[in-house]
Amino acid sequence: RGNGGRVAAPTPGAGSTSGGDDSAGANTPKRGVMMIAGNGVSQRQRNGGGKNRSPGVVRRIPEFEELPGLYRELLSSSWSERKDAFDRLGAIVKANPDDFAAAGKLAKAFDALVERAGDPNPTLQTHALHDLRDGVLPALAGRRKNHLEEFAPAAIPVIAGACVSARRGAQAAAQETLALYLSSTDPLRTLQPVASLVEHGNARMRETLVAHLAELTPQVYLRKPVLVGKYVPPAAAALFRDRSAAARQQGQQLVRSLKGSLGEAWRDVVRSSNVPGDAQKALL
Repeated sequence: RGNGGRVAAPTPGAGSTSGGDDSAGANTPKRGVMMIAGNGVSQRQRNGGGKNRSPGVVRRIPEFEELPGLYRELLSSSWSERKDAFDRLGAIVKANPDDFAAAGKLAKAFDALVERAGDPNPTLQTHALHDLRDGVLPALAGRRKNHLEEFAPAAIPVIAGACVSARRGAQAAAQETLALYLSSTDPLRTLQPVASLVEHGNARMRETLVAHLAELTPQVYLRKPVLVGKYVPPAAAALFRDRSAAARQQGQQLVRSLKGSLGEAWRDVVRSSNVPGDAQKALL
């Protein structure tokens, strides 16, 4: 950073999209106040390297036999049965995240756990949010590989929804869980889902995520400014299109923050975006 705290212009090639994936090459976790320990590992560890595991060998743990029954119980009409199934599935995943991933079973298990963050029973919802925050997320951001990055597009909307729908007692846990997920995951992976929720979400969803979008944007711009141009101006423009005074105020706050962090680069981002010319005026 320079020029009074603004983000310096990226080095040549920082906006490359070679490889086709918007987040290709992203393996540097975002810095945040709630960063999970263990992300700063070597590339060899991220790739699963080690002396005790042969390439291509999948260890089938006995607990895998429990999974079909647990998934059925998570759909039970009894919240206490759902809670018991959540606790058991969470315990297995936390103890064996790499084995789940190697066997191709982690995505379904994680989805099933995250879904309880939106459980209709407030007691179970609060319990699930606490366990995701304190146990599941740290386990999946482990030493071998940060599994959270691949699940960000699906998980962030569910957790953000809990920030909006949860009762007062669970809202703080939902906010903390979302902040932890974002601070533990490469911002190249999280910018798009956050920007999309700001662009298309309701008023309460936007209120939750505008501050996160303002924080993620300069971090992504330093490494891949093309992503900022693709996702952030449309999200900001959607706030100004909204007829509510609250949304327009959020838009003004977002633009003010981005002007402060990006400086003149924000003008270049807006002008090169696909936002129509009339709408660009509000962003400049």
